[in-house]
Amino acid sequence: MADPTTSQAPPNPNPILTPTPVPHFFSLPKELSDQILSHLTYNDLLPFRLTCHFASALVPFSELKLLRLRLKTALLADERADYEQKQMKFHNFERWARAFPHEYRTWDSGDAISNIHANFITKATHLNCYACLRKLPRECFTETQAMGSRSLGHKDGRRRFCRSCGVSKGIWEKGSTVKDARCTWIICRGCDKMRKCDPDPALKSDGVCSAACLEKVRMTTMNGSCSLQKNGGSAEPHGSKRLEIRAATAAVMSGVVNGAGILEDATPSTRANRCLRCWAINHTERAADGLMGLNLCGKCEALVDHEGFKVKE
Repeated sequence: MADPTTSQAPPNPNPILTPTPVPHFFSLPKELSDQILSHLTYNDLLPFRLTCHFASALVPFSELKLLRLRLKTALLADERADYEQKQMKFHNFERWARAFPHEYRTWDSGDAISNIHANFITKATHLNCYACLRKLPRECFTETQAMGSRSLGHKDGRRRFCRSCGVSKGIWEKGSTVKDARCTWIICRGCDKMRKCDPDPALKSDGVCSAACLEKVRMTTMNGSCSLQKNGGSAEPHGSKRLEIRAATAAVMSGVVNGAGILEDATPSTRANRCLRCWAINHTERAADGLMGLNLCGKCEALVDHEGFKVKE
């Protein structure tokens, strides 16, 4: 009889097989992947294209631009149709109200029927955000985006953006304040979120929502200054050098550098700050830095007759 302590275990009849690679989306044939991607919308393809290099190769940038243009055109047409439908409904109510002036009102007495933003007929419950190209509830927008020239169907409606896009896309500068109805919001520099302003004026001036965020901003600034000093420099020279490079680049792009290579004027940040005469002549974006308040640059103001405010020949 064999000793059980010296006996060996029988060999395994089923050896471990090498695992086969699991198929993934990028291993599919191009015809099949194109068919799958054709069912996705612009808002689905945009984050998919940002995942990796293979995804960006499957969705060309030119195709993404075309999808965005089509989606924006469709949203504008839908908003225009919604606006016209509400106006037609409002005029029908107005006509029947004149025909039957003693009939009971079918709307709440607190509603101002002449206010397009307050009455239940023309008030928009959903609005389009043309930054993320989505149709969102009215509560996702501030009053400045939902009323006035950016309200439903008005001339600046295509420039409307929601609160989330205002913060995430950098439309609102960090540390700035936004007024919405009776509340004042602040784009916090510490937590990068839209918060209600703290009653403390010091926190509001520093662009933070709380004392914890203020301490966080101070620590970040201190760490950045220490790292620059360890590298053998200070924060001021590097910052001024970056500003010079940005100004020179902007000047070259806008064509405001003279033949000697001297920077003549800074590039205006908005169209309202540029010289109207230079723009009308050759579309040069020169800053309107004149002292007369005529939206002209210094050179164009030198040609102005102070008596008749006419440009000399």
